[in-house]
Amino acid sequence: MAVIKVINGNYSDPYVHERLVQYAMMQKVYNRQGNPTGEYVLADAYGGYNLFFGNVIEQIPVLVGQQMMTALESTGKNQGQFLKHIVLSFDSKGTENWITLRDAVAIAQNITTSFFPQFQVFWGVHSNRKSHLHIHFIINSVNIFTHCKFPDKKDTYMKLKTFVKRCLPTENCTITYE
Repeated sequence: MAVIKVINGNYSDPYVHERLVQYAMMQKVYNRQGNPTGEYVLADAYGGYNLFFGNVIEQIPVLVGQQMMTALESTGKNQGQFLKHIVLSFDSKGTENWITLRDAVAIAQNITTSFFPQFQVFWGVHSNRKSHLHIHFIINSVNIFTHCKFPDKKDTYMKLKTFVKRCLPTENCTITYE
């Protein structure tokens, strides 16, 4: 089953893009018992759309954060929530193994370019646990073409669910809000 998790945090400080991109780029390390070790490693894959982030890994969060904040400031939308954080998970406790890392990267690219084409989006694929392959999407809250804020409404997430179901070999997809 696929799960779309809409994470409603306090995303209103000027460095939130940088922090969340860093979070999407890194993943926790787990031991054989499934417990976190306290270490982090680079995500299995990451990418973006409507962004330039170069090839120096340490600079990517800063560059992406600056571009996203510049878009907000130049459109006068630098108040309130600065981004949306959405996680798309695929496996449920190891019972379904129909999505591979390669599939997840293709799905991330497809969602980013086809569902969010007018937004700056950064994504990171985490497969740090066999039973928890997932993608973090960090979406800037301003449409770079219309300058309207991200439509943070139930209808938007229902359309995303429909789109995700078309991308996957399953009809099972749910939405949760945190």
